[in-house]
Formats: sequence, structure tokens, C-alpha cells
Amino acid sequence: MSKLTLDWYNCRKRVLNLNLTENSTILDIGSRDGKKANYIITKGQLTMSDICKRKISPFVLCDATNLPFKDDSFELVTMLHVIEHIKNDEAALREIYRVLRKNGTALIVTPNAKRFTKLYSVALRVFKRSPYRYPLNIDHVFEYGDSDIKNLLKTSEFQNYKIDPFFMKISRYLRIRKYCDQWIVTAKK
Repeated sequence: MSKLTLDWYNCRKRVLNLNLTENSTILDIGSRDGKKANYIITKGQLTMSDICKRKISPFVLCDATNLPFKDDSFELVTMLHVIEHIKNDEAALREIYRVLRKNGTALIVTPNAKRFTKLYSVALRVFKRSPYRYPLNIDHVFEYGDSDIKNLLKTSEFQNYKIDPFFMKISRYLRIRKYCDQWIVTAKK
């Protein structure tokens, strides 16, 4: 498995454990080209969405803070590497909660602000004058540290959630929660 699909694989395993059926309704927010959603979701009726028009199907053009769906529409809502691009993350979580059915699941993946690979790239730039920029992303409105992601969920309507660290690259060997690469949030309505 390539390094690019490690988090995809982990998310796919989590979705498989949800026991979705062919009739399950699923929303992916921030789908881009649809590759990640189509890899992770193996059963159900998938609707993909983004703020920019995409050539994927089925597709809905929309903003995560104002979803054009009825209340209680989906059994699963995924937001994979998207929430860090949204200015009003609390509004996005409110919308996810609103469109989720009772006992529905939200799966949210976001990079950790204090990830070890971020420290490594800063060190490379300082000591070696390297143009290497990964994983610094200027498109991120906000990146979440351990307490940030916890506080965001505490202030949301979700009462039943789990925040797991996900380790990639060098952090796999350190396994210190504070320096994990990503947060994987599973929240139930």
C-alpha cells in the first residue's frame, strides 16, 4: 500500500465496521475528484459534494456550512481533510449533525497542528534552506492540536464521539499522541 493511502485504508476499515447496507445514505463533504470517497465507501448510496463544480456523480454543489439537504437524511457523513479549510468549523459541525439520522455517524479526518512531520519540515527549511514545504499548507484556515479538536467537539451538538490519533511516517515510531499526523474523529448522533 502506498503512503498516500494509509489514512484512506484506515477510514475504509472504520466505515466497513458500520455495517452499512446498499440502501444506506452517505454524504461526502469536500469530495474533490471523488477518489477517496469511492475508495472508502463500498456500500450504500453515496452523494459527493464540494464548493467547486466537479465532474463526478452523483454530485451536489454546496458549502459545508449550509447543506441543501433535509434534516435526518444520511446514515454516514464523511469530511476527509476538509474541516481545516473551513472558516466556520462550528457551523459545519452543526450542519453535519442536522443532516445525520439518529444513530448516524460522522467521520472527520484532519491534520494535527503539532504533527512531528510539520516540525521536521520547518527544521529542513531552517537548517538546510530547503524549499521542502510539506506538510505546511497555506490553504488551511486552522489546524487542530489535541485540545483544539477536543474543544471543537465539546462545543458541538455531538455528545458521543471518539478522537483517535493516526500515525504516519516518522511519528509511527514515536507514537506520542501530541505529535500524531492526523486526527480521526468518529462522532455519533
